[in-house]
Amino acid sequence: MPTFDTTTLRDWQTRGQDFTLVDTLSTDTFARGRLPGAINIVSDDILDEAPAT
Repeated sequence: MPTFDTTTLRDWQTRGQDFTLVDTLSTDTFARGRLPGAINIVSDDILDEAPAT
């Protein structure tokens, strides 16, 4: 899985880059605070939610 820093994330968001930011923290943690534009898929469910390749 690729990783990137916050500068890259901000750049992508500013330029309207097409990407999906997935936060795998618990639902409660996600509700308390998240990165702008992130979706939440709890890590236990990630394989069930991932698209087939």
